[in-house]
Amino acid sequence: MGVSHSLLDFELIKLPTSLPEKKLLSAARLEAVRIYNLFKNDQELPIFAFWPKSSNEVLVFALEASKISWFESQIPSNILICGLFPAWVALWAFLLDKKARLDDGLYFVRTPIAFEGFWVRDGRPVGIMPSSLGIGEVFLKHFEGEIFEVAGDPEEVLLKGAYLVPSKLADEKIPIFDGYPLRIRPKINVKIFWLWILPILILTGGIKVEALKKKVAQELVKVDKDLVNAKQKYIEIEALRKAQEEEKKLTEALKPYLSGNRPHLLDILLEITEIFPQSAWIRRFEFRSPDEIRLWGECENALALLEGLSISERFKEARFLSTVTKNPTTGRERFSMVLKLNLKFDKK
Repeated sequence: MGVSHSLLDFELIKLPTSLPEKKLLSAARLEAVRIYNLFKNDQELPIFAFWPKSSNEVLVFALEASKISWFESQIPSNILICGLFPAWVALWAFLLDKKARLDDGLYFVRTPIAFEGFWVRDGRPVGIMPSSLGIGEVFLKHFEGEIFEVAGDPEEVLLKGAYLVPSKLADEKIPIFDGYPLRIRPKINVKIFWLWILPILILTGGIKVEALKKKVAQELVKVDKDLVNAKQKYIEIEALRKAQEEEKKLTEALKPYLSGNRPHLLDILLEITEIFPQSAWIRRFEFRSPDEIRLWGECENALALLEGLSISERFKEARFLSTVTKNPTTGRERFSMVLKLNLKFDKK
C-alpha cells in the first residue's frame, strides 16, 4: 500500500562513510528517533521507513501511526496489506512493469492534492519530488533534465503500482515502514488448482463456472472502487486537518512577534555575537516568548562563556540547561544554556 507524500515527513541524515550498510541503517534509525524525540517531546513517535541514497546518506520517511491505524480500521478484515511504502515506490513499480530500465529524468503523477514523483540517474531513483502543488510547479520549472508525466488516472496508476510492488521490487532496496514488511503473494500450483476445481466443473458445468467467475470479478471491481473512494476521502480529510493545524501553529508562533512588548532580538543577537569568542559557534538559537533565549553550540570554555553572558545588563539570568560535554571530534565543549532577558533594558 502506497502512502501519499503529503502525509509524510522527510529527513535526510548524513553519516560516516566508513559504516557498513547494516550499521548505516541502524545509525540512521537511532538519529531519527533522537530527532523526533527532540521535537515531539512526549508525543507518540511516528513509524519510519529508511532509504539509503548513497554510502553515507539515508532518507528517512516518517508517518504518524494514528493515520495508518485509522485507515486499517476502515478496510475489510479479509484484505491483507503486503507492505507499506511511500507513493513513489508504487509509481516506480508501475513504470518497471512497462519497461525494464527507466531513462534518466523526472517521473510523476499529479493528484488533486499533491504531486507523487521521483527522479532517476543512471537508471536508478535518486531523489523524491516535493508533494506540495505550489512548490512542485516551481520544482518542475527548474528541474534540469527530461520530465515525464505518467499518462492515465493518477489514482489508478498508483493503485496498480502498489499491487505490483511485491513482485516487481522484491529484490530492490526500497523504504518499507516499520511493522508492515513486504510480503510476496502466495502462488497456487496449477496442478493442485485443477484438482480442486475439477469436482466443481463436473457438477456444475462450464456455463455456471463462467457465471460465477463473472460475478466474482464484478464484486472485486466494486470493492476496488470503494477502496479508492475511501482512500481519496481520507486523504482529503487529512489534508484539510493538517492545513488547519498548520494555520493554528503559525498564528500561535507569530503572536509574540506581533505584540508591542517584544524584545529587540537583533540587538540581543548582536550582543551575544560580540560576547562569543571567535572559536565558539551556535548550532541552534531559539527565542521563547516573552523573555527567554535558548542556545545550543560549542566553544573552548563553556563556563567562561556563561560568565561573560552573565555580566551583560541585557540578561538577568544565564544558566546551563544540561551538563556540558566534550566533542571528541572537535575537542570543544558542547553546551546548552538559557538566557533570561532583562526587558527593562530596552526601555532605558
